[in-house]
Amino acid sequence: MKKNEIVHRGTIFNVERFTAEKEGKRVLHERVVGADTIGVIPFTAGKEVILERQYRFAVSRYLYEIPAGHIDEGETAREAAERELREEIGYTASKLRYLTSAYVSPGIQTEKISYFLATGLHKSKTDMDKDEIIKPYRISLPGAMKMIKEGRIMDNTTISGLLYFSSFCKV
Repeated sequence: MKKNEIVHRGTIFNVERFTAEKEGKRVLHERVVGADTIGVIPFTAGKEVILERQYRFAVSRYLYEIPAGHIDEGETAREAAERELREEIGYTASKLRYLTSAYVSPGIQTEKISYFLATGLHKSKTDMDKDEIIKPYRISLPGAMKMIKEGRIMDNTTISGLLYFSSFCKV
């Protein structure tokens, strides 16, 4: 890969243009470069998932989501998961278990998301970012799966995390 040229410098991501060579192919490519992220599945003793109903300015609508966010510089994925859980829905977890990681959209960006399961939840205080409009929403796991099937959960991070959790995890 040749030297990257930043063609857009943003507050949460940059866009780079670069030339890549692989297996005799040489292509000019662009990619979005930003921080990796985390998604947390808060699962209560009552077998409910705590989602958040969050207004998303980019799509001008409220979406149901799991708590998620960027990993800050100098922070581990686990620390980011603990922080986002507290900041967005006002909970701490006595147990935070790593589940899996995946690239969000590898055709155009470098972002990788790590998913965590939070159990042993204890109420704390929220500390949302100034642009966040969030209300916690408790629902059974089957209820959340029904929302996915009906197209009422439209956030890919949430869909992927909940499907992974419901398919592969025992709690």
